[in-house]
Amino acid sequence: MNFTGKTALITGAASGMGAATAREFRAAGGQVVIVDRNEQLAAQVAGEIDAGLPVVGDVSDPAFCAHAVETALQRHGRLDVLVNAAGIIVRADALGTTDEQWQRVMNVNVNGVFYMSRAAIGPMKQQGHGV
Repeated sequence: MNFTGKTALITGAASGMGAATAREFRAAGGQVVIVDRNEQLAAQVAGEIDAGLPVVGDVSDPAFCAHAVETALQRHGRLDVLVNAAGIIVRADALGTTDEQWQRVMNVNVNGVFYMSRAAIGPMKQQGHGV
């Protein structure tokens, strides 16, 4: 695939599937905006693929999500692809998981996807495309 001229914002891009997606998208010619809460790992991946400074923060914060999308638009003038790869788990069974742990999982894994998608939809609609 050729993603030359396309910009992707990838959450959870400091490790795992997010980092792998960022590497592949960049290798295919696209511009990548690395988003993650781990500044050190995000900077490492961003440097490795020449993606500029990462956007560091928490996807469960709607204001941060709006900031991340705005950063992508300021840097590249467009946002073509949003990859919601940020996610967390609790390594415990249901009886060993506290309400606070469960709420944090839901905030990142569900609310974060909604907040980031909501932030990206407006610019994508305005462009007439985006995924």
